[in-house]
Amino acid sequence: MTALDRAKLTQGRVAAAAARRLDESVRKAAWRSLPLRVGRTLPRPRVEQLDDGESWVLLEDYAVQSHRVGMPDLIAPKGFIGDGASVPGFFHGYIRPAGPAFKASIPHDFGYATHAEAKAYLDDQWMYDLRASDVRASKAWVAYQAVSWFGSGPFNSGPMRWAERRARWKSVLEEEGLWLSQTS
Repeated sequence: MTALDRAKLTQGRVAAAAARRLDESVRKAAWRSLPLRVGRTLPRPRVEQLDDGESWVLLEDYAVQSHRVGMPDLIAPKGFIGDGASVPGFFHGYIRPAGPAFKASIPHDFGYATHAEAKAYLDDQWMYDLRASDVRASKAWVAYQAVSWFGSGPFNSGPMRWAERRARWKSVLEEEGLWLSQTS
């Protein structure tokens, strides 16, 4: 193989890799062009607060309809442990973790824990879910901006944090019949 042939082969591989990256980014961003659903309301989740006072466990599956037509519903399984709206303590007067934002936070927490969808989609879904939970538009927008700007760390560490939470509460979940091996 000549140097020219190797150069052409390398150039072809680079072009193919760039095309794959472009295709993936287009696919991930395609949800933005789908129409919005209007008039959604979120169901009330069946949860139980755990002894640490910060964590909640789902007593049954919690399904939330996607805010975009054509996207799959987000379903957090029975036994999922979340912490509601994860806001710093000095913001609890503005958005309470177990207040109206709680219903919207469950699928968002689950999405962060499992990387079920892209972070941008989960954050966008959360903002619309906040509105469907009767959180004022201004609060929903501020919360959305905060999670968009500062949520990369929690998103990236989500699967590890969920595994730690599940390990910590395993005996309680087993006692209550909420331990599901397929979600471990």
